Amino acid sequence: MKKIQKIVVLWPGRFRDHEYYKYELNFLNQTYKLEIHNLEINSILLPNSKQTFKNFKNEIKQKNFNIFTFRDFKNWKKKTNALLQNEKVFFISFLSLNFFSSYKYLKYLVENKQKILEFSNFGFPNYEKNSEKNIWLILQKIKSFISRPKWGLVTLENIFAQFLFKFILFQKINKKNFFILCVNKNEMSSTIKTTFNLVLGSSWDFSKKLISKKKFFKFKNYGLFLANPGPKEFSDSSKIGQKYFTDSETYFSSLHKFLSTVEKKYKTNIFIALHPKVLRKNQNKIYKRQTFYGKTEQLVKNAKFVISTTSTSISFPIIYNRPLHLIYSNDYNKDLRLKKMTFHLAEILKIKKFNIDKFLLPKKREFLKKINKNILKDYKENYLSNNYIKIPNYKIIKKLINE
Repeated sequence: MKKIQKIVVLWPGRFRDHEYYKYELNFLNQTYKLEIHNLEINSILLPNSKQTFKNFKNEIKQKNFNIFTFRDFKNWKKKTNALLQNEKVFFISFLSLNFFSSYKYLKYLVENKQKILEFSNFGFPNYEKNSEKNIWLILQKIKSFISRPKWGLVTLENIFAQFLFKFILFQKINKKNFFILCVNKNEMSSTIKTTFNLVLGSSWDFSKKLISKKKFFKFKNYGLFLANPGPKEFSDSSKIGQKYFTDSETYFSSLHKFLSTVEKKYKTNIFIALHPKVLRKNQNKIYKRQTFYGKTEQLVKNAKFVISTTSTSISFPIIYNRPLHLIYSNDYNKDLRLKKMTFHLAEILKIKKFNIDKFLLPKKREFLKKINKNILKDYKENYLSNNYIKIPNYKIIKKLINE
């Protein structure tokens, strides 16, 4: 039987350079030929959300893989048909099961009995899974829909798309061919457990820690703020044409005041770790502090404390056991789902949350208090990595390919 020699990555939208490393494709590319398929996956309810693709020609020349862009399913199917006639392929899919436009691509692969790997290991709790389904929560969702209607439409599509996948595509899946890499099987629904071949792995941040040999950052006596991509950068809201929920000027004014107060009270400087999605790699003027791109893990390791919004980047302060605090603002009342996530996460970790528009800082000893070890252990096992997973994700993926 012919061995698998090529990996095809199905990517929704425009594949960017940092994703090549985040998802450990650089390691897989050492053993297998790699091909990236940029696919125009969009919400059908928001036709103006179509992304403008860009071919990274200069980057492709520096790496041993190809990127192809497909603006419709017909062209992709033609290319993939030709590919499958000549090579045995393993597909890694980053397509969401929440969009109708993903359906035809996955249906094609399932009906052609191809081996596919999906992921559910992004290292973050789903607050809705643990929330009571009460009238108050329903009213919150209605309010969020009214205040951010485009996100509300996306949510509606997600719900209907999930029914489509569950009642049509899931019936066609051969469990031997369709894998989902996850952290904790108990966190997966019964439908997912019975439909897919679940493989234990780690969150991408924890897997990176298993690979990383980088030393502590050269600076000492500093705090760290983990920045999110908005409101001055391209974000998920920008993609669907929804105005970002926080006002840019108000947010950065309040953030600067909060960080300055922290610096003064605890006599330490705060550095900014930029989000990997940002386009501008230097934002010192925006944050009025020294900013770093691509250095988050090293910065977290040696930080006295970490301040963050509700972001998967909190994996690093949890992995390295750094004091952690969450922030939000008055504008979060325009996105009640995100506010609920922030409060839920703070409750799980038993850490402090601060409204940057109105806050009172505790004494230094309390501010620098680390997360309880038992809470850290539970969080790691549920959302980052089970204790017996000691190998990075790319090695798990290579094992699946070779089976």
